[in-house]
Amino acid sequence: MPSRLQQARADETRQALLRVARDLFTEQGYAQTSTEQLVQQAGVTRGALYHHFDSKQALFEAVFIELEEEFIEIGATVISPDAPAWDNLVAGCHAYLDMCLRPEVGRIVLLDGPAVLGPERWRELEDRFALAAVLAGLQQAMDDGTVVPRPPLPLARMVLAAINEAGLFIAQSGKPRTARREAGESLDALLDGLRV
Repeated sequence: MPSRLQQARADETRQALLRVARDLFTEQGYAQTSTEQLVQQAGVTRGALYHHFDSKQALFEAVFIELEEEFIEIGATVISPDAPAWDNLVAGCHAYLDMCLRPEVGRIVLLDGPAVLGPERWRELEDRFALAAVLAGLQQAMDDGTVVPRPPLPLARMVLAAINEAGLFIAQSGKPRTARREAGESLDALLDGLRV
């Protein structure tokens, strides 16, 4: 069993790799980032990289998951137990669009994510994080009578697809702040169509 010092060093190495990988994958994209760059900038050996991650793709997935977890954390800060379910749903959607202004979200989650992880794994991760949040918000809004009752899972998938497309629109725009405003207005109009 490793000592506390060994475990602390291993954790530091892993965090250094994740930090450098996030920066490089954001700046250069996955395809243009070499494992040599990753280990050099993290100040670790290639062996250390492969000790923590099976491959460059596994490292990418770990960064992707970190970003998804950050969204859940941010989403939790905009949701209030005292607010109506509809307000929380809309606030969560807008929090995600705000995150899409961050270059790492646009590049890693929306642009490179589906290609690097493959469509099945990308969707599996989106289901675990984003779909679960949208589904819960819609179900609560249906339960309180704000949204017309209908099968929640296909509806949540369609809403999530719209949110992802809005995020992609922001990420690919030469004027991201303008794109964020326009995407937010369009998403509001779309969501309003779900209300009773």
